[in-house]
Amino acid sequence: MQQMVTDLLEFARVSFGQTIPIERASVDIEQVVRDVAAETRAANPSCEIRTKFVGDLCGQWDRDRLLQALGNLVGKAVQHGSASTPVSITARGEADTVEIAVHNDGPPIGSEQLARLFHGMNGVVASRDGRDRRHLGLGLYIVDKIVAAHGGVIEVQSSDKQGTTFSVRLPRTPGATIRE
Repeated sequence: MQQMVTDLLEFARVSFGQTIPIERASVDIEQVVRDVAAETRAANPSCEIRTKFVGDLCGQWDRDRLLQALGNLVGKAVQHGSASTPVSITARGEADTVEIAVHNDGPPIGSEQLARLFHGMNGVVASRDGRDRRHLGLGLYIVDKIVAAHGGVIEVQSSDKQGTTFSVRLPRTPGATIRE
């Protein structure tokens, strides 16, 4: 319930033209991913979560906002993925950016849903057990706004063969942006 209220407040703030506020500090994405994985495992003991780290994963970001965004992505990967396959989180450092990919296997996201996935207030999404989960659809909208506030981009690929992967690319330094 608390998360829903927080999401509604963030949605209202962004809807009125404000951006998601961020407070940058030195952050190691590896520790953020480890914290999100540990929290998700604690809430979902039967779910296997694998992590992989490559390269330098340090930069200037808002740790709490990244915890919020990645927690949402990993939570959705667990909720909508296959119960029999692990969720994977891969963080890869490049020269000027860090990419975090959250992957799950399970039913693909339909093309109609993909087109409005980050728009908020989008309604119904099927879970891994095949039941509809009615919600406001604000989680991915907020994730998108957090990533954008950092100058980053988020992309999603989803298919029967490859599963679903959300990829977040963040510039390491303030003021830098990523070109799509």
